Amino acid sequence: MAAIYKAICKNCSSEKRVLWGDGMYYIQYQCSSCLKTINIPRHAPRPNREGREVPKFLETIAFHSYPPTPTDEIIRFTDAELNYHLKNHVRWQVGNDKWDEFEIQKILQILGCECFSTFERVSRDSSPSTKCDTCSSVDFQMTLDKLAD
Repeated sequence: MAAIYKAICKNCSSEKRVLWGDGMYYIQYQCSSCLKTINIPRHAPRPNREGREVPKFLETIAFHSYPPTPTDEIIRFTDAELNYHLKNHVRWQVGNDKWDEFEIQKILQILGCECFSTFERVSRDSSPSTKCDTCSSVDFQMTLDKLAD
């Protein structure tokens, strides 16, 4: 669950809201240089590579067992397909497979920033960090506003 903070710059007193942490349908990364946060879909829009075991009495046409997918048969997305998926947040609820490291790097490259720096996964336990849009200061007073999903 993510948290929304009210952030007041200690240098110029400008205010902004900071969304910090993973949500129900996304995971969050932050650029180590410019502090931009990026949300990426939690799941890839394809069947789970680990397969699924469903008891016979629960099986339906849409809900059934299937075997694991061999690594060489996992569907890879084109840049156009990834862009489409990333721009349509409603689609982030579709799918239940995990992204592999190559796909995560590709998504961060598409959504990333001009810094070309490294991205770190945001930890829910870490304190939020951001940069002021007005004066570029990183010194903020953070107040927890509310929790979000």
